[in-house]
Amino acid sequence: MKPFSNIKSVNFKFVLLVARVLAMLALLLFVGSIGSAVWFTLTNNPWIALSFPIAAWSVFLFVVASVVALLTSIEEHLRMQEIRDVRNGRV
Repeated sequence: MKPFSNIKSVNFKFVLLVARVLAMLALLLFVGSIGSAVWFTLTNNPWIALSFPIAAWSVFLFVVASVVALLTSIEEHLRMQEIRDVRNGRV
């Protein structure tokens, strides 16, 4: 699974890579926090309270990664639009 797989970029490849890494990290943190919450619930462990802030941080990381990917996508769209305009003689 590759997050944001339909987004391509020429100028911001590294930024898109950072967004993909953040999205994967967020997904792993979320799955881990849900798994630990279930485990701590089954074992009656008081550390269950730790898994909820981790889940919140994972959602925040995914939102940040999505915003970075969105900005990269907008930049690529504008770049492609400029290339089309130059080819068609509009600029």
